[in-house]
Amino acid sequence: MIYYRRDWAFPGEVRREIILHGKKQSMRHFNPHESKPSDDSSDTPPASSFVPSTDLETVLQHLAEIKRRGLPYETAAARIELLQKVLAQMHADPERSQEVRASFQHELAIASLEHLNAERIQQVDVALGACEEALQIYTLAHYPSQYASVQVTLGNVYRERAVGIRRDDLERAIACYQEALRVSTLADSPYEYAQAHHGLGQTYQLRSEGARQDNLEQAITCCREALGVYTGETFLFEHASTLHTLGSAYIRRVAGERRANLEQAIECFRQAEAIFTREAFPREYAQGQHFLATAYSQRISGEQRDNLEQAITYYQQALQVYTLDALPFEFAGVQNNLCIAYWQRIAGERRDNLEQAIACGHEGLVWTLEAFPYQYAKAQNNLGEAYQYRLAGERHDNLEQAILCYREAMRVWTLEALPQDYAMVQRNLGATYQIRLEGKRQANLNLAVAAHQESLRIYTLDAFPIEHRQVQLDCAETQALREDWEAAHSAYGENRRGCGRYRAGTGKWASSGRAVQYGRP
Repeated sequence: MIYYRRDWAFPGEVRREIILHGKKQSMRHFNPHESKPSDDSSDTPPASSFVPSTDLETVLQHLAEIKRRGLPYETAAARIELLQKVLAQMHADPERSQEVRASFQHELAIASLEHLNAERIQQVDVALGACEEALQIYTLAHYPSQYASVQVTLGNVYRERAVGIRRDDLERAIACYQEALRVSTLADSPYEYAQAHHGLGQTYQLRSEGARQDNLEQAITCCREALGVYTGETFLFEHASTLHTLGSAYIRRVAGERRANLEQAIECFRQAEAIFTREAFPREYAQGQHFLATAYSQRISGEQRDNLEQAITYYQQALQVYTLDALPFEFAGVQNNLCIAYWQRIAGERRDNLEQAIACGHEGLVWTLEAFPYQYAKAQNNLGEAYQYRLAGERHDNLEQAILCYREAMRVWTLEALPQDYAMVQRNLGATYQIRLEGKRQANLNLAVAAHQESLRIYTLDAFPIEHRQVQLDCAETQALREDWEAAHSAYGENRRGCGRYRAGTGKWASSGRAVQYGRP
């Protein structure tokens, strides 16, 4: 997710105004309501051609000129280069204003978050260090407004660090946003108030601590609070961005009817699509296509065959922007989800669809274990599903490959670190052991039961009613194959008990299809 913001005010006498292209304007980061200038901005020299200076007005002018050249993620690298040079000079000159240094550290943090290169983890760590440096100067007592602004950015940093493997960072992100709200009230600082609530809406969706249903309801509440400020009339870009976040919360939502939640998600994405056109905002357009594809791939209304075809179309449209060279991380995410879509596909030949799913899954391994461990595990899990169902090749070899993929995912998805993902891959592993050809039949069935039981440690009836029912049904089938009729009857009874506790929007349980993991757009 890219974090756009309004003009950021420098404290006291540090805030200045500068002259650009014959116009007097305040230092700004990015205004999505303005188009790119068509005068001489294309002739702006790169950051490397600027002579580093610690003079505030000179640096602000250079930054503003760089920002005029494109969207934030397009200019992030040049801004980072300039800011790092300036900060290095300021470090050698301790007499320079601490306020100015803090302001540049905050600018560096934002640019690092917006830099969409393959070194994502390193860029996030740079942003973290810059925020911590800025907060050494911008304290709550002396600079409350700037303190709150940096807290929002720091919350964004922690959320990015938390993707998949650092659950504690999500709690830190929530604490940062809440700290910002101590200063940024709706009455006094409505834009900053909305920023913090949007960040909370993004973070509560990913949260593992607490009840999943409560977290998702909190995410929806925070998004709606932000939309109270980010209206389509006043903050068009932020309005559309928050609609993306709200829509993703509805996709994940546990409360309410599943059918209605997915339709609400699609409506949010369609409203955002009217703003995020490919011409004006190519990356956000692609993100919206990715979101729409994910919603359609799970849609209950309409014909499933048509919904899946529409999802594949949306994914392919996203890939027109998310190319391997330009945006490798996002490219891998779409390929991962295309793997799922082809695995689910009804149209066409099943054999061809599964081969296409496997091809997409391997394309998604741009996510390496070292650079993107959580995403790597996700891709391995989904490849395991494709191999488990594969029609081409030898059945024995395909099942062994599926088990290898699941075990590779479990290098990252452990019970302690990622209990929900651990439960999912254990369920898939159990189902594969149930039909395994290699080894002794009884030993494989025992391994299947063990995996089912591991999955049920997390998939409880109260927390995950759908998954609980499905795994109990898997367990009943495996126990029947073991001819343990008492255990089979018990598991089937748990499955039936779950039916009375939760029903999806169709008035029936969702398909007991296997567990795959969608990527986060």
